[in-house]
Amino acid sequence: MPKVFLTEKQKDISRLYDNLKLIQGATSNDDMGVIIGGSKRTYERRVKNPESLTYQEIKRLCDHFHIDIAAFCSSKLKIQ
Repeated sequence: MPKVFLTEKQKDISRLYDNLKLIQGATSNDDMGVIIGGSKRTYERRVKNPESLTYQEIKRLCDHFHIDIAAFCSSKLKIQ
């Protein structure tokens, strides 16, 4: 089977998705919607299309979970 190479955009989207799911943990979609300043449905759309997250939503997530914004956007987060 041939190797699959992801584009930079696909890597960015995958990283954002993974980081969202990691910080969500056991938090419900309803609660995550409130944290980003929207609804459950808004959060679910952001999970399906992480590149559509706004700066304000990312800032709210990072403030709530005490995460550096640059780390959230540019590197894969790890549980410590």
